[in-house]
Amino acid sequence: MDYSGCRCNDTTIAMRSYICGASNMFCASGSNCTGWNNMSILTICTDYSTTLNISSGEYYGNQTVSLRNSFSITFIDSQWFGNLYVGNNTLFYLTAQININIRPDGYINNSPFAITLLIVYKQINIQHVHVVSISDFDASDLIRCRWANTSGNINSANECGSVCQGVPNATLFGDNCTIVFTLSVPYQYAVVALQIEDYYNSASTIPISSTPLQFLFYGYPPPAGCNNPPQIIGSRRCIGAPIGLNVTEFITAKVFCPEKNIIEFISNSPIGMEKVLLQIQPLVSIYQILSSWVRNADQYGAQGFSVNAIDNTGVQSNRIDGPSLSYEVNVDTNITFWDSTNNSVAASFNCRIASEVTYIGFTISIRFPVAPWIEGHSYYVTFDSDAASGLELCGPQSQAITDPTFWVFNIWKSPVLTTNITSSTPITLSTSTTSILVRLLKSFSCEYLS
Repeated sequence: MDYSGCRCNDTTIAMRSYICGASNMFCASGSNCTGWNNMSILTICTDYSTTLNISSGEYYGNQTVSLRNSFSITFIDSQWFGNLYVGNNTLFYLTAQININIRPDGYINNSPFAITLLIVYKQINIQHVHVVSISDFDASDLIRCRWANTSGNINSANECGSVCQGVPNATLFGDNCTIVFTLSVPYQYAVVALQIEDYYNSASTIPISSTPLQFLFYGYPPPAGCNNPPQIIGSRRCIGAPIGLNVTEFITAKVFCPEKNIIEFISNSPIGMEKVLLQIQPLVSIYQILSSWVRNADQYGAQGFSVNAIDNTGVQSNRIDGPSLSYEVNVDTNITFWDSTNNSVAASFNCRIASEVTYIGFTISIRFPVAPWIEGHSYYVTFDSDAASGLELCGPQSQAITDPTFWVFNIWKSPVLTTNITSSTPITLSTSTTSILVRLLKSFSCEYLS
C-alpha cells in the first residue's frame, strides 16, 4: 500500500477523516454468526508521527446479534512490511471472540481491552520489562493475556498468521501481562501478538472472551553521550469527560540531558482528540502537549489514551496509559475554602500530601486543627481537578469546580440583646452555642461524585 496517500495530520484528526486501506472483519464461527454482517474497518484518523512515519485510527460499528451466543471474528489483509524479526511481508491476522451469553451474575459480558503505543523503542542488548495496560468494565473479572497462536485456541482460528512468537526468546507473565525480553538487532522491528482474555473468577479455566492486541518493539543502538531517557511527569491516569464538553489536559515531559530536546510526543488517542506541542520552560528542558477533546455520545465508557515523548536521538520516555484500575491523588490537587466577605483564602489543603485530608468511601474528610471561621462571614469552596473520583472502571477523576455559588455556607453570628432594666452594658447570649458550632466546623466532611 502506498502510505503517502494515507497519512493523518492535524486537519484529518480534527475533521475525523478516514485513513485509506479499508477491509472487513468477518465471522469465523460458522452457524454461530447468525445476524453478523461483515464489518468495514475503515478507521478514523486519531494519531500520527512524522518521526516514526506512522498514522493510526479507530473505528466504531454496530451489529445486531442474538443473545446467548458466542462467536469469533477475524481480520485478514496484507501486509506486514519487510523489516521484522519474524514474519516479513506476510498477511495480517487479527481474531477476537465475542461472548453474549448471560453471565452467572445475570449481566452481558464486557470484553477486556488494552492500551498501548503502536511502536515502542527499546535499546538493544539490554533486558527490558514491558507491562501492557489491560482493563475490563466488569471489575470483578480476572484478566490475563497470552501469546496469540495459529490453532488450538478459544477462537478455533488463526490469531496471528506468521508473526506468532514475533519477539525472540521473550517471556510473558500472563497474570499481569508483563513481557521480559532483549532485542539484539538494531533498526529492526519485533511484532508482539497477544490475546487479552477475561475469566469470571479464579476457578474459571475457560475465558469468557478474547481480544487481540498487536504492536511493535523497535531496537536501537546505545546513543552516544548522555543517554538518560526523557520522562513524563505529573499526569493524571483517568479523567472524567462529559459528553459534548471540551476537556483539556497538559502532558508534561522533562529532558535530563543538556544536549537533547523533545521533538515529538507519540500517542494513541480517542477519536477527535487534538494535540499541540509546546516548550514552556526551555532553560530547564520541560515540554508539554496540550490535548483537547470533545467526546461524542457514541464514545461511551473508557477511551484509551497512551502517550510518551521522544527526543532528538530517538530515545523514548516512560509512557502514561489510562485508564488505571486504581485511584490515587498523584498530582497537586487543592480544596480551598474562600472567605467571600473579605475575598481571601480561609484555608487550603493539598489532597496529595495534607495529613488533614482523608478519603473514606464516598466522603472526603478534612480536619481543621484550628477553625479559621469568622462569625458573620460567608464562605465558599472550590476544588481543583482530581479531587474526587467516580465509580465506573478506573474511577474517572473529577473536573475542577471554581464556581463560587456551587458550595456556599455562612457562619452564624451570636445575637446581642440589651436591656435597660439591670444594665446598660450589652449582654452576649448563648456564647456556648458559638463554641459548639465552631467545634463542629473543625471537622468538615463533604460528599462529591464526579
